[in-house]
Amino acid sequence: MHYLHFIGKNEKGQAIIFFAVLLPVALGFLGFALDIGRLQLASVQLQTAVDAASLAGASTAKTVVVGDDWGNVYAKFLRLDESTAQQAAYECLLQYVQNIPQAALQWYSIVPNAADCTVRVQARIRIPAYFMGIVGRTYLETQRESKSTAVPD
Repeated sequence: MHYLHFIGKNEKGQAIIFFAVLLPVALGFLGFALDIGRLQLASVQLQTAVDAASLAGASTAKTVVVGDDWGNVYAKFLRLDESTAQQAAYECLLQYVQNIPQAALQWYSIVPNAADCTVRVQARIRIPAYFMGIVGRTYLETQRESKSTAVPD
């Protein structure tokens, strides 16, 4: 009976065990939150890049005016040169993606359409994962797209 008196009285060191078990879990959640936050930031920056690229491509459209020598305008329409639009969109996309920290452009698609004067841009980037490597994810990817339509002056 004398031994039962000491059970439960010596509780020193229980907090250190609790702390030792929960500290790696808390650090893991913090690491995942940081990786997801970096992915979200890169995703927003990529959306800005594809928006700017599609606008740059669509802005290359030229307004063509059909009229006579006396200043009468009979028709006004847009003409989009697909190769010029594609080149402008590509240069803009690369410029913006270079400003995304540690991002590697994995894939992109630039589709100008002369029939309806639109430029559609899609892109996918990859950023390194720091803390998700614990679960086997060494890279994180995000993909965005944008479509712009040219309008007459």
